[in-house]
Parts: sequence; structure tokens; C-alpha cells
Amino acid sequence: MTNELVAWLAVHDYIDTATAEDASARASDAARDLPLADRLAELLHDVAEAAAAIDVDALADADWVEDHRAISDVEPGRLWFEGGIGPIAVPRQASDLARPGWSASITAARTAGRWQLLEIGFVYP
Repeated sequence: MTNELVAWLAVHDYIDTATAEDASARASDAARDLPLADRLAELLHDVAEAAAAIDVDALADADWVEDHRAISDVEPGRLWFEGGIGPIAVPRQASDLARPGWSASITAARTAGRWQLLEIGFVYP
């Protein structure tokens, strides 16, 4: 539907050809990536729900993050977020969906040298 709107705008000279091509490519990317990002968020929510209870007040600042962060690296069963957050163990299905550069609002904590995902917001491609 978005591509049809973009084509209509270009045909009626509301936008130029270069803008139409860019908008069409972005719409196609979104149609592909948004359902994948939504599924990734569901899987990461399950990971956060399964995390052990942590007393965040007892953690050092370096062992705690509550922020919007980009995924910086992905390996089978593991994710890293920018700022050195990770690896975080995730199901293989989640790491298969994740893409470096996608971002999410996360809460994570490091205990005993391991990062755990405690909360996840939307994942943005």
C-alpha cells in the first residue's frame, strides 16, 4: 500500500523520482523487517521474563544499564548491545533474527561476570 502511495505521489509530481525510489525502498525494507523485529522482541521478552531476580541497588554502575541501545554484535545464541553490554544468552531463534544496528530499550545487569536481560522494549530495525 505504501509503495502505491509513493508511486501516486511521483506520478502527480508531489515528489521527485529520487525521493520516490528512496521511499519505496524504505517501505519495502520496513515490510520485511518490522515483523522480524516484533518477533525478536517477543523472544527477548521471554528471555527477560526467565531472568533470575536481581537486587539492582547492590550493583555497581558499570554492571547495570537501563537505556536505548543498538545491537552491536550477533553470534548464534548470543547478543551484544553497544557500550560493551553482553554477551547476553538468547535462544538461537532470537540471534538468527537479530541484526547489528537494530535497537531496543533494554534493562540489563551483570552478575557473576555474566550479562542478563531483565527488560526489553520494542525492537527497532
